[in-house]
Amino acid sequence: MCKVAGVSHSGYYNYFSISSQEQRKQKSDRDEIVKETILKVLRFRNRKKGLVR
Repeated sequence: MCKVAGVSHSGYYNYFSISSQEQRKQKSDRDEIVKETILKVLRFRNRKKGLVR
């Protein structure tokens, strides 16, 4: 399977190791926080400026 995928045996097993999975989870969590922050900024920029009468 590694030959078909073009990866080394150690690379394959390293990808599925516990520490690699934890690092990917942490990165995913950080990315989600950044995404929410960006969406908040974009929603804020679309608000009307000034006093609404």
